[in-house]
Amino acid sequence: MTLAGLPSSRVALVRFAQVLTVTAGYFITGWLGLKLPYFGSHINLIWLPTGIAVAALTRWGVGMWPGVALGALLVNLTIGSSLLLAVGTSIGNTLAPLMTAYWLRRVGFDWAFRRQVDVVSFIVASAAGMLISATGGVLNLYLANLVTAEGLGVAWLTWWIGDAVGLLLAGPLLLPLTRRGLAQLGGKKRSLAAWFLVAGAIAWLVFIMRYGEAGLRLPLAFLTLPLFAWAALHFGVIAAAVACLGVAMVAAWSAASGLGAFHQHDQQLGLILLWSYIATTQLTGLSLSALKAEREHAEEILFRSEERLRMMTASVKDYSIIMLDPDGRVASWNEGSRRLKGYSEAEILGQPIDLFYTAEDRASGKPASLLKRAADTGRAEEENWRVRKDGTRFFADAILTALHDPSGALIGFSKVTRDITERRTAELEMRRLNRSLRLLSDCNLLLLQAADEATLLNDICRLMVESGEYVMAWVGVPEDDAQKSVRPVAVAGDENGYLKSVSISWDGDSPLGHGPTGTALRTGKPYVNQNAESNPRLSPWRDAVLKRGYRSSIGLPFVCEGQVIGAITIYSCLPDAFEEDEVRLLEELVQNLSFGIQMLRTRQERDSARAATEAKSVFLANMSHEIRTPLNAILGMVHLLAREGVTDRQAERLSTIRSSADHLLSVINDILDLSKIEAGKLLLEKTELVVEAQLANVLSILSPRAQAKGLQLRVETEDLPRNLLGDPIRLTQALLNYANNAVKFTDRGSITLRARVQESSDVSVLLRFEVEDTGIGIDQAALQRLFEAFEQADTSTTREYGGTGLGLAITKRLAALMGGEVGLSSTPGVGSTFWFTARLERGAPDKLGTPAIDTRNAEALLAETCRGKAILLVEDEPINQIVAQELLSDTGLVIDTAENGLQAVEMARAKRYDLILMDMQMPKLDGISATRQIRQIPGREAMPIIAMTANAFSEDRVRCLEAGMNDFLSKPVVPDKFYSTLYAWLQRSAMDLEKSNLT
Repeated sequence: MTLAGLPSSRVALVRFAQVLTVTAGYFITGWLGLKLPYFGSHINLIWLPTGIAVAALTRWGVGMWPGVALGALLVNLTIGSSLLLAVGTSIGNTLAPLMTAYWLRRVGFDWAFRRQVDVVSFIVASAAGMLISATGGVLNLYLANLVTAEGLGVAWLTWWIGDAVGLLLAGPLLLPLTRRGLAQLGGKKRSLAAWFLVAGAIAWLVFIMRYGEAGLRLPLAFLTLPLFAWAALHFGVIAAAVACLGVAMVAAWSAASGLGAFHQHDQQLGLILLWSYIATTQLTGLSLSALKAEREHAEEILFRSEERLRMMTASVKDYSIIMLDPDGRVASWNEGSRRLKGYSEAEILGQPIDLFYTAEDRASGKPASLLKRAADTGRAEEENWRVRKDGTRFFADAILTALHDPSGALIGFSKVTRDITERRTAELEMRRLNRSLRLLSDCNLLLLQAADEATLLNDICRLMVESGEYVMAWVGVPEDDAQKSVRPVAVAGDENGYLKSVSISWDGDSPLGHGPTGTALRTGKPYVNQNAESNPRLSPWRDAVLKRGYRSSIGLPFVCEGQVIGAITIYSCLPDAFEEDEVRLLEELVQNLSFGIQMLRTRQERDSARAATEAKSVFLANMSHEIRTPLNAILGMVHLLAREGVTDRQAERLSTIRSSADHLLSVINDILDLSKIEAGKLLLEKTELVVEAQLANVLSILSPRAQAKGLQLRVETEDLPRNLLGDPIRLTQALLNYANNAVKFTDRGSITLRARVQESSDVSVLLRFEVEDTGIGIDQAALQRLFEAFEQADTSTTREYGGTGLGLAITKRLAALMGGEVGLSSTPGVGSTFWFTARLERGAPDKLGTPAIDTRNAEALLAETCRGKAILLVEDEPINQIVAQELLSDTGLVIDTAENGLQAVEMARAKRYDLILMDMQMPKLDGISATRQIRQIPGREAMPIIAMTANAFSEDRVRCLEAGMNDFLSKPVVPDKFYSTLYAWLQRSAMDLEKSNLT
């Protein structure tokens, strides 16, 4: 009975009723047992309450222990035991079934005794569990002085066997008892009645009828065993348990009454014989009923298995399941076999399995070899082609299993076959797709590593053969000759002279232009040839391709920027090798290749352009050096001549020379700046600047020219921030480019410089600079091209006003480098406003290592404070040596001259100079290398070295500073800056020397 789903109050009521049932059953059977002591003694023959207790605790749970304990207590009190003795005995009587039930639950005991292991478990549990009750009961008797020490062993053994036998009798009856079991017995009423009549008669003869001596009665008692065996095998465990219990009770009653086979003169012998009889009959019934249950269960499983197999074999339509005799002839045939192979059962029975194999397999003896392998190893498997009755083929998966009888003799074979043609086709298709995907992946990887187009195309053809498992692949490009021929540029695989033996064209009017290659080149679309033997368009090349084993092919065009630049043609040894999915993947691959080829060509063009830019930069740097070197001499000599005193006419001519040289230098600087910007080599400095100071500097530069033309100069600013970081030189250059143009193209009126904040944040500001003039103005049509290099609003202005047209282009690029942009507004005849923006960072100024330079009367300061100091002039040009020496002739400095870097290093090693002027480009050893070597000389680590060179690029300045030089002067040198730079570094050198002497 299950209590799940019942209300809690109902559950409690049921449990209470169960406990009362256990108490009543225990008490009644115990009281009756006490009424049947062994003849002439107080020994209880069978203690049935133990079986009731174990059955209740096993089936209903340990919650039944109060009923067991109460029943045991009542029984003991009934026979006159003291309360203490009754409690002690009931504890033992309760613990024993509790432990027995617990152990049975733990070992997975089946109440129905359907297995031999359940019988064994029950016997062991009965024997072991009753040790507790026997030990506890006898100990209580001893403590109550009811058993002497000498009688403890007999009392304990008697108690233990009585409890164990009672459990063996009652347990097998109560544990498997169910309504269903009783109903099954009810269907055998007549058989049961007949059995009980026979058993009753035999029991009367054995246990009640008097025969005189016991020697005759005792063998008759064990003649009842066949009856119990028959009951167990025919009626099951419940009927056998009832029969055993009934006969046992009769035997116990007869023994207690002094009758029957077990009434002996020796009471102990009679008890042992009775208990042995009861145990033997019960175990016989239990073992045989369990054996019967196991056999029925096995038969049921076998029947169901055979039935399922029979039904499966008969109904399976997708599998061919047949039985073969030892010679390999068909012995059974199912519906699946008929469907798969086309033969009816009548046609095929008795036929050899050779019918199902291809002619090639029959000729090679494969059917016989498979049968032999199955016979030798027990099983043979194969996947291969098979033949139907109508001659068509299918790809089959077959399993051949040898069948043996119990003696091991071969009795035949079972053969299971299924059609896996679709799976085989799908596997082949998947293999082709995987191959194409692998090829696609390998080619994409190759694209990433490609260095040039020719290597890429050859590697692609190689991958087509190696990874794609094709026979041959080649790439052809279209020629513009009269035949419109195709020229191979890459090939891989088993070509065997094919391309040299055939002619291929992309001309649509020629038969040679309709193959896969020509069609792909002409149409820009793939063309697939699935079978060279049957395709009429392959007739010009059929003999050549079939000779080399090419059965199918595909031509795929390379399309770059809408133009077909070539095609790759791939050949397979199988017909119909290029399925739709494979073609789609190959198309994707060729698209990637086309893109890769385009990228390679773009990269080559970019590298060529970069090389051209580098070459232009090197050329301009060399030209700058070559022009600046004589300009340095020209301007230096002009300065020296003007300083020595000349006539007014000579002064005017010298002024003309200086103006021309300055103009030439300006042009060179503009060209160099534009070249550096375009090459990405112009680097902006980041130093503190004051915008008002920059505007004032521009104004001071413009003033002489503006005053000469009668123009008014103005500056307008609005609360400009301080502590800005930027490149003051480039900012001034951008402003001067605008301002110089304003002065150049304005004959009357004014020029206004403006600066204001356009955007502001915590880290930077965007400033807008404007230069407004009242000049000639610019036509609207010229505004769009005005900021391009070498462009002017009107080419006639070059004649009238001069200029290269580079200033505005440089300003535009400088503004972009400073994070801004440029623009203008202009009205012809009214004037123009040019503007640009620049983003400057907020922050503290950089700490620079260059000493402050005072340009006011620096030459006089040199002569006054630095007279006698030693200077090494490193210069390979004699004219520049003369100019530098003449410039320093009145300063009192001691000048030594070195003509190359090697000489400079040796002279610096031999003498400590106060300062070195170092040229960069010199024979034998350049200035950079010479400086590095001088810095390695002990005591020359801090000696001031100033670059004085015609190399005017900013990277040249960086290289000089990285080599260990302290400052940088570009040729042609400006005398005032030249003097001030020397004065500043000589002063610093003197202070460093003084500090070193003090330490």
